Amino acid sequence: MPVPVKLGLVSQTGEAVKFSIGGQNPAVEQTILLTADMMDVELELTQPSVSPVVPSVLRGFSAPVRMHDDLSVDELAILATHDTDGFNRYEACQRLAHLALEQRLGSDGANVAIETALIKA
Repeated sequence: MPVPVKLGLVSQTGEAVKFSIGGQNPAVEQTILLTADMMDVELELTQPSVSPVVPSVLRGFSAPVRMHDDLSVDELAILATHDTDGFNRYEACQRLAHLALEQRLGSDGANVAIETALIKA
């Protein structure tokens, strides 16, 4: 059963980053719908000066699945603040809040980097 995964890219300043698919498609995309037959897809940024970018995965709640990623606190804060997709903004806020609670429960409260990112978002 194919699992559709809608993907977009967000710049550090919160702009939607346009890309082409594998250089073969001259059309400029802001979102792509990935399926199981697209396991190896190369996205080429049409604005190479916009770097680094943050992936916005499962846009529009495109599939009822849980995904694991290695997004940093700063990247989650960018998604929480700037992503145009409401589902991913909500998810990023939830993850930042969860990380802040875990940090509070596991430390003496000296580390506040996650809480600062959450408050800014």
